[in-house]
Amino acid sequence: MQNNTIYGCRVVKIDGIDVNFLSELSIDETYTTKIIIKDVERNCYSLIKDKEKVVIIMKIDGEYLTVITSYLLEKSFRHCNNRDLETGITLSYRSSTLLVGYVPKAGVEIAFDGFSCEITECIEMLGLYPFVIENKDNYLSKIDMNISGDVKYKFAGRGFSCFVAPIIKKKREGMNISMYGKIQFDDGSEKSLDEIKQLLRKVILFFEILSGETITVLEAYLNLKNSSFEYIGASNFSKSELSHMNNWIDTRSYLRKSLFKASDFGQSIEQAIDKFLILEQENNLAFKAYKQILLDEEINLNTYNKFLKIMQVVEGYQRAKVDEEEQRRFDEQKDRIISILETNDQNFVKKYTTYNGQNFRKCLNTFTYDSMKLISDISKTKARDTSKEVIDRIINDRDVYTHASKELEPQLTSDEMSVINYCYKTFFRILILSNMGMETSIIRKRLFFERRFRDYYEKIFGIEIESYDLEDNMGEFDSAMWGYDV
Repeated sequence: MQNNTIYGCRVVKIDGIDVNFLSELSIDETYTTKIIIKDVERNCYSLIKDKEKVVIIMKIDGEYLTVITSYLLEKSFRHCNNRDLETGITLSYRSSTLLVGYVPKAGVEIAFDGFSCEITECIEMLGLYPFVIENKDNYLSKIDMNISGDVKYKFAGRGFSCFVAPIIKKKREGMNISMYGKIQFDDGSEKSLDEIKQLLRKVILFFEILSGETITVLEAYLNLKNSSFEYIGASNFSKSELSHMNNWIDTRSYLRKSLFKASDFGQSIEQAIDKFLILEQENNLAFKAYKQILLDEEINLNTYNKFLKIMQVVEGYQRAKVDEEEQRRFDEQKDRIISILETNDQNFVKKYTTYNGQNFRKCLNTFTYDSMKLISDISKTKARDTSKEVIDRIINDRDVYTHASKELEPQLTSDEMSVINYCYKTFFRILILSNMGMETSIIRKRLFFERRFRDYYEKIFGIEIESYDLEDNMGEFDSAMWGYDV
């Protein structure tokens, strides 16, 4: 199925009702499906007109398609002068779920055993390398280079797994040695479509934390027993290559060592997945703001709204962590005050007085110190001294933009704001990765090879990131691929 294409097909079933209607199916550039069903009979229309979702089964070139509609887009009527004739009704539906080759069984809830999917730069994001190549350093001058390969497979826990396989493609003009990889899910139980969509969103978010930019599903297949069905609509756009590191300061070669990969968790990937699912739930507001930031960057939008979203990430992340000692002191003080009040006042204080967590300055101070400690292993005193000025300016500008102050003026230039945005977005990513169990040494090495962050970090905090040799071992994928790309 291709996007921006119109297919003529025949509807054979609507919500379990056997029908025979001509229809048009199209998939637009956002991978949203539109179905136009023509000459729908009145009795059929009466049964489905008030339903929010309708399951439509179509047939095209001998293959069945199932569309689960999102909503009725529009309807039109072709009135006939002769009352004995059926009025022609045209229905237009929009959907983000199209299943190729799948026909649901009558009276059985639509559910699947699991799924497999390919995402943006899937091979590099997984970090697995399936080949053994001899003489790779002289591959341009040697004919007797030996190449062998095998599937690299890894269980990630909670039903998740992944693999990378070697592929040799033969073409008229030559032969390409390549790789193919997928992410899979099967926890032994059937999942509804809504549950599968949620799991796919978590997969995407996991890799967006690793990459620092928007990731999309390039293809997805839903599994049921021994069959597999293509799922169109898992992403609203297709993005095959990472882009944010191809800038004026980083090159494609450095991408191999600066990009965090799933393999960076080593044998602790299962614990990392467990921890990520907990963090995603606990820091829901911070993750939502983070995804909005990535979308802004995808369309090159850089405004003070993005700066405010970065601050939402900071505040959401810090306030998700309850300071037990502060909570205890607050509760003790609240109980003391209640004990000396009259009954009506006591009820009011109990109902409306709650501990709201850290104020924003403390959130920002703690967030900044924890990040700098992770990156540079500096003391809290040094972190406070090197970050005090920039934190004061951040708080000033946040107050200006959120409170529409007439007394305060913005202190950060647009360039300075961009630098702060990039640094604090990276801080959030590495704090999450550290909490997921990634070793501090790997985080520091990856950041050293991302020259843009290294430059920005030194610019606003005046601290150089510890250097590493370009040939430093960063895992099998980086070691094998380093030097192949330019």
